[in-house]
Amino acid sequence: MDWLRELGRRLWMLMRRRQFDADLEEEMRLHLELREQDQIQAGLSPREARQAALRRFGNATVLKEKSHMVWGWEWFESFVQDTAYGSRAMLRSPALAIVALLSLALGIGANTAIFSLLDAVMLRSLPVRDPAQLVLLGNGNTSGITDDFARTQLYSYPFYRQMRGENQVFSDTAAIFSMTNDVHGFVDGRAESEPMNVQLVSGTYFTTLGVRALVGRTLNDADDNSEGDHPVAVISYAWWKRSLARDPNVLDRELKLGATTYNIIGVAPPEFFGTKVGEAPDMWVPLSMVKAVPPNYGGYKDNFSESLLIMARLKPGISITEAAANVNLLFRQILLGFPDAKLSQENLEKLDKTKVPLTPMASPPIFRTTPNPDGRRSPRPAHRLRQHR
Repeated sequence: MDWLRELGRRLWMLMRRRQFDADLEEEMRLHLELREQDQIQAGLSPREARQAALRRFGNATVLKEKSHMVWGWEWFESFVQDTAYGSRAMLRSPALAIVALLSLALGIGANTAIFSLLDAVMLRSLPVRDPAQLVLLGNGNTSGITDDFARTQLYSYPFYRQMRGENQVFSDTAAIFSMTNDVHGFVDGRAESEPMNVQLVSGTYFTTLGVRALVGRTLNDADDNSEGDHPVAVISYAWWKRSLARDPNVLDRELKLGATTYNIIGVAPPEFFGTKVGEAPDMWVPLSMVKAVPPNYGGYKDNFSESLLIMARLKPGISITEAAANVNLLFRQILLGFPDAKLSQENLEKLDKTKVPLTPMASPPIFRTTPNPDGRRSPRPAHRLRQHR
């Protein structure tokens, strides 16, 4: 019956298209204002903050078109128009239409063969090990910070630690802060600050993905085992090239973010851009430093400061169904085991009904915009490995 509900929703959106467009405009405006406020709090002038927010937000027209395609009948209207136009053109010149169709068929066949070769030779060689074995807890379409009980999209750092240590179905588990931090930091030896896009991740992030450093080393679990004690960073190849001109002595360089100085310990390979579609962080910093990176969110030791996405690698021979069973058992046990859990009747009933879905990271949901759990509005980014189809 899900398809009936979906059909009803699309019909409703078709009848209220003007209202939908107005709501979408308001959603995008609020998003830009919140981004702008974050940039101002990070130290930018109002003009710079506005420009930075617009750059991060992207092309508004493209986002509107994508939203129409996902929520309405834009695709159907385009299909009808294109079909009518194509039919009229074919009827006017049938001989030309036959030649065009034959050429199209040959072209599709040739491109399919070429892509199959590229897929086999190039895409499979990118530095992410066995992407089909990577799954995300939840569906990866929410970002922000919440303290909502029994939530299956965002998780706290203590929850991640227990899930990693107690599960029986994953060979490794990693956590990612659900928002990137836009910081104005300093490179050693420079008087002027520059914008830096920082992604906070657990020390197991790179090992879970199977990504090795091009220069130096990646983060490890020892960089993430106590709060505030590990000011280290892995920088992207693109940022190394852009900001440091591929300095061969990069491992001797330092960065200052807020009041803390970070040592560069490695450079990611050029093919690796991160795990979130539409974002390419300049650097990765351990979650243990979350309170030291502007805007200093904190929550490292808080059992119910839920701001993390959790991804994991399935053990060989373990199916998603088996993994989901173990994850849901632990989900309940971990939440009930926290000493500060608010075990009201309402929360217990909610926990009984809650199931954690596991989403393959190679099959992302479509980008759309939605409110955060705390009422703030932000983009819902799709999560997947950018290098793979």
